[in-house]
Amino acid sequence: MKTIRKKLVSLTFAAIFSVCCPLAFAKSNAEADYFLTLRYAQNAFENGDYGKALSLAEKAKDERIKAVESELKILEQTQKIAAVRKAGDLLDDVMGELRQRNQAKAIDVIENYVDKYGKDRFDGKFSKLKEFIVRNKNFPESDFLIGKIYRLEGETSVAEDYMNKAYDKKDILNVPDLKYDILYELAEISKDKHDNDGYERYFKNILKDDKYYADEEPKDAKAAMNVGSAENSRAIHNKRAYMNSLVRLIKTNRADSVEKFFLMYRNDSDISTKALAGLSDFYYKQGENEKALRCSALGCITALTKIEEILKDRLTDYSYTSFADLLKNASAYSDIVSWGNKNGIWQMYFNFAEIVNSCGCKNFAQELFSILKDYEPEVYWRNRAERSYEKLTGPAPLQQ
Repeated sequence: MKTIRKKLVSLTFAAIFSVCCPLAFAKSNAEADYFLTLRYAQNAFENGDYGKALSLAEKAKDERIKAVESELKILEQTQKIAAVRKAGDLLDDVMGELRQRNQAKAIDVIENYVDKYGKDRFDGKFSKLKEFIVRNKNFPESDFLIGKIYRLEGETSVAEDYMNKAYDKKDILNVPDLKYDILYELAEISKDKHDNDGYERYFKNILKDDKYYADEEPKDAKAAMNVGSAENSRAIHNKRAYMNSLVRLIKTNRADSVEKFFLMYRNDSDISTKALAGLSDFYYKQGENEKALRCSALGCITALTKIEEILKDRLTDYSYTSFADLLKNASAYSDIVSWGNKNGIWQMYFNFAEIVNSCGCKNFAQELFSILKDYEPEVYWRNRAERSYEKLTGPAPLQQ
């Protein structure tokens, strides 16, 4: 059975070890060593031994610096060979000369980077490869863990510095999607500091990679045109069209539009679910109801898409029939319920109904509340939904 850890939660820090374990780097024992040290640091962190975790994370950084300096030294030695120097700057030409002279160590270093990042990453040039390796002395995964430790210790400013340091070097992350975890941490730090601009900015950085998220159409025509390339302009137009379609259906303000909404739309960009939940709540509290509506609408569809995917994995012949049925099935799995609590999903569904009502769509909101009051997986949000439903319809009649 596939677990919620694999299928629902956004990429966790520990996940880097699934691709960064020693076996994955058989070509480089030094590289295996510093990732192994970082793994021990992560284990200590998870066990609450923050002092040990910090010490090991710093040790991992030192080991990485030494390993990269050793690689650079190997490459610099090849430049003492006249034929290699004469080969020029193209990697293919340099590699040809190195193979002729059986420079196995240098070949291993170059192949390790080319296999991992691709030749185009370095424009096919030896000099660009060396520049990248120098940058690779940084260890953003370790800086990320150190930032998490300092945040737990209450050193918010220090934590933020390390998180920013890690994000600035996102291009050398072994698992590129770890950048989203870093952005989520930075958003939470901004929330702790009551920095609304930062909180919004970090979530929007995550949403840049969402398949469908787009801001409202700018009122300024010049701003609307200033979107870069024609391809980028088309992509933004398509995103806005998708989100505008969500909003139009909601604003028909029909009770039967609730099931149409959850039946018609899907979004598998699940890395952005928590960002959409956070932003929708943020905008709603700021009184920006239209922005809140757009974020919560897409967020609810994104969360539904992921839950549906999990249920298809776990239940034989499962297919979506109704929103109520999906919530009922989701409630049977404690890990799905826990994920929803952790990522603000159940609150987002409740907020969605509240936001829809605040935008004047009472019929849509009433029908949504009627589903949530019976089927929300978390009892707290079921009770909130029932109270909101009664405000719209009046209390249920007493049983005779």
